Amino acid sequence: MTDSRKQRMLGGALNAILSKSNVAGEKRQISARVVLPVLICLWSAIIITSLILIADAPVAEQKTTLSCINSTAIPDPEAPNLVADCTTLLSIKDTQWGSVSLNWSTMIPITAWDGITVSNSRVTRLDLSNKQLTGTIPAALGTLTNLQELYLQDNQLSGCIPTALKSVSENDLSSLRLLFCDQTPTATATPLPMATATVTATAMPTVTATPTPMATATVTATAMPTATATATPVCFNSVAVPISEAPGLVADCTTLLDAKDTLRGSASLNWSKTTPIDRWDGVTVSNSRVTQLDLNRKQLTGSIPEELGTLTNLQGLYLDNNRLTGSIPAELGTLTNLHELYLNNNRLEGSIPKELGNLSNLSWLRLDTNRLTGSIPEELGKLTNLQGLYLYNNRLTGPIPAELGNLSNLSRLRLYNNQLTGSIPEELGNLLNLQELYLYNNRLEGSIPAELGNLSNLQELYLYNNRLEGSIPAALGNLSNLQELYLYNNRLEGSIPAALGNLSNLQELYLYTNRLEGSMPKELGNLSNLQELSLYNNQLTGSIPAALGNLSNLQRLYLHDNRLEGSMPKELGNLSNLSRLRLYNNQLTGSIPAALGNLSNLQGLYLHDNQLTGRMPKELGNLSNLQELYLYNNQLTGSIPAELGNLSNLSRLRLYNNQLTGSIPAELGNLSNLQGLYLHDNRLTGRMPKELGNLSNLQELYLYNNQLTGSIPAELGN
Repeated sequence: MTDSRKQRMLGGALNAILSKSNVAGEKRQISARVVLPVLICLWSAIIITSLILIADAPVAEQKTTLSCINSTAIPDPEAPNLVADCTTLLSIKDTQWGSVSLNWSTMIPITAWDGITVSNSRVTRLDLSNKQLTGTIPAALGTLTNLQELYLQDNQLSGCIPTALKSVSENDLSSLRLLFCDQTPTATATPLPMATATVTATAMPTVTATPTPMATATVTATAMPTATATATPVCFNSVAVPISEAPGLVADCTTLLDAKDTLRGSASLNWSKTTPIDRWDGVTVSNSRVTQLDLNRKQLTGSIPEELGTLTNLQGLYLDNNRLTGSIPAELGTLTNLHELYLNNNRLEGSIPKELGNLSNLSWLRLDTNRLTGSIPEELGKLTNLQGLYLYNNRLTGPIPAELGNLSNLSRLRLYNNQLTGSIPEELGNLLNLQELYLYNNRLEGSIPAELGNLSNLQELYLYNNRLEGSIPAALGNLSNLQELYLYNNRLEGSIPAALGNLSNLQELYLYTNRLEGSMPKELGNLSNLQELSLYNNQLTGSIPAALGNLSNLQRLYLHDNRLEGSMPKELGNLSNLSRLRLYNNQLTGSIPAALGNLSNLQGLYLHDNQLTGRMPKELGNLSNLQELYLYNNQLTGSIPAELGNLSNLSRLRLYNNQLTGSIPAELGNLSNLQGLYLHDNRLTGRMPKELGNLSNLQELYLYNNQLTGSIPAELGN
């Protein structure tokens, strides 16, 4: 036991005795015959201990202060800030993580310490994930003022996260499932001394117990509903809760033991009055109350006990990824200190209790991937601290409540894969902190509210696979942070707003399978970060804008199944990252631009079912990554370029139903990965080249309706 700990214990004991004697503040009475001798003994012990500490203190202080100066750890005396960081880390290791194998030492350069990154003479990164760390997170980490990255996952840390660590920009603290220290509520139960005591609590039965008396005390706690019982709680004076002065923890312990069988089903939990409660599976105790219950992935097969509603100091309840059945108890709505409620990925049925709207401190509510039915309670709109609401993958019906527009702190709203009906409430446009809005795969109708254009922080908008009508609001062009816009598989009409060209951060634009008309706005060429543009299966007309050639990050361009006219712009040859180009089933005319041969990353070129004319450019033979070349059902003339034999990755070559002439190039026999060769319905002449016999992977060969002569090469038998 360290000296500081001894001093804290003696001081704490003295304070406890003194506080118990404060009749006006605590309603306690302690016999002076008991207090006076104890006070004399304690004061004597404190004086002796203080003398010992005073004698030892200078040596310890000098060792801590000077350990990193001019050492191997930091040889540079001109780096005082790094010396401070070094000293902080050594102090943490010695006092809290000394049992862990870390090579932190004054004999090793700090740049070689486990998990440490140094930049500009300061510690900027600390990665201690999976280091078998235990206990609490040291508050001293908050003094590393230049820390930019902190990773502590896959350890066995407990307690709360020091508030100062909120400023670390890159971290995995959310994976620890611990709250920040400034979010931890103060327990309301008052300690009860070993004595004849009467306990009255507004959430727990009245209990009378008579162990060996030391003093007489009356304690009033206000944490739980009034109940009456004459039996002593099973956890009172047990190994689970050895401190009888913690009636709230006794109550929590008793509640969990009563709920154990209902919750676990056939699973195993080590909850027992013969095991300390702070070692129970998934249970976290703070301030003598159960504050967290994390039974994620514990193979639970029971149901959620309504008794959990009496754990009034609970801040985190995680029952996700199990096989729980039954309904969600309305009693959970009494857990007003709850910050996170995760019931997702179970087999829960029934409706969402409206009482959950009473959880005023709730920041995350996950009920997704269950079998919940009924409507979304409008009472959820009272959860003004909510940051994430996940109700997806259920069987919810009815409209989206307009009251959800009151959730001013909401950043993620996921309601997809349900059977929701009605229109999208315009009130959702009030959610100025929203980053994700997922409403897809429902039965929503009506138009897209222009108010959604107010969501300045929105990054992903998924409204696809609904029954939305009307035009696309030009106001969506105001979403400057939007990265993904998915509006496909609806009944949207009208033209594509030119204002969408303002979405400078947009990476994916999916508007396919609607009823959009008019020409493509040239402003789409301003989307410099765009990676996929899918406008197929609409009724678009006009020509393909040459400005699309500016989309240097574009990987997939899908404009097929429209009514596009005119020639293909040669500027498409500038799309150096393009992997798929689908322009088929339009009314394109003119020749194939030779510039398409510059698309070195192209894997699929689909220009079939148009009215293209002219010769096939030999530059197509430069497309070394091409796997599929579909040019059929056009009016192409001339011969097949021998350069196509360079396409070593080609698996499908479809040139049929054109007006191609000349002979079949022998170089096609070099296409070792070719599985299908379709040259039928042309005007090809000459003999079949014997080199086609080298195509060892060929499965389909169609050469009919040509003017070929000679015999079939025996090599085709290979």
